[in-house]
Amino acid sequence: MTDNTRVEESRAELFATHVWTINDALSLESGFRFEFSEIAQSGDAVQERSFSYPKPSVTLNWRADEQTRWRLSVRRDVDQLQFGKFASSVNVSDNNTVLGNPNYVPQRTWTAEAEWERRFGDEGSLSVRVGYDYVEDLDDFISITTPTGVFDAPGNIGNGTNLRVTTELSTPLDAIGLENAVLTSFLEWYNTNVTDPLTGQDRNWSGTREWEVRLDFRQNFPEQQIAWGWDYFWLSDGDVYRSQELRHEGFTDGDLDIYVETTRWFGVTTRLGVDGIIDNGQDRERIFYNGSRALGNVSAIENQNSNEGPRAYLQLRGTF
Repeated sequence: MTDNTRVEESRAELFATHVWTINDALSLESGFRFEFSEIAQSGDAVQERSFSYPKPSVTLNWRADEQTRWRLSVRRDVDQLQFGKFASSVNVSDNNTVLGNPNYVPQRTWTAEAEWERRFGDEGSLSVRVGYDYVEDLDDFISITTPTGVFDAPGNIGNGTNLRVTTELSTPLDAIGLENAVLTSFLEWYNTNVTDPLTGQDRNWSGTREWEVRLDFRQNFPEQQIAWGWDYFWLSDGDVYRSQELRHEGFTDGDLDIYVETTRWFGVTTRLGVDGIIDNGQDRERIFYNGSRALGNVSAIENQNSNEGPRAYLQLRGTF
């Protein structure tokens, strides 16, 4: 199967912003962008399409006191077109063919968001952000039937929603006896929803994980010009939906990296580290269906685990 196509985009954007300082503690930021674009496609599919999208935004900032800040915002965003989705592709390792879709359009998102931030000490901060996204023409995969079979293609599957909560914390650790040490953490939880175009049932967004965790620790020893640290990253399991396949993807035990670095020699930052210390790999279960996934007739199940193992490195960084 071959698909030759050329996609060209002409884009222009007008924008205006305004900041109104209501008083010393309260300000209102507003903006308006208007995007024009024209897509010209030639090759196996020939057509031209024009798009125009208004993108307003408004943000209210309130500084309750010297340490506490609130932010409320509403905005509209438009995703950039991904030209690769107009052409067909083949994934040899997965034995999977994806057709190009000349009717693909960028998804648009209305977002309402509230954020609270509190600072403490010289370097500490805690923020909690709650957001709700309403997405028009959610970008996913659709099914296309051809004389040779049923194939996946990039497409828009209708409107979807995402309720998310994000927490970020940065705190010095002097209180527990670790001088010049800082722990930074990030936690985000998603609750996505869309109507599956095949089954007609509600499901989460394809490829989106329910939560992710990041921890980053660093401790400096200024007199010795040495520092060390570690970072940890973990994702929840997720699902990927296709016309004749359902994938369950897991990150097992997450990923832990550790390093030690120094600036003692010639002003060059020398870092010795090991990545993937407890990486037990990524699990993937592929459930294949005889016909449409909506029929539920399982034909085969494939389980995989990919693991690169620990990786040591030596890095030199400086200005010469």
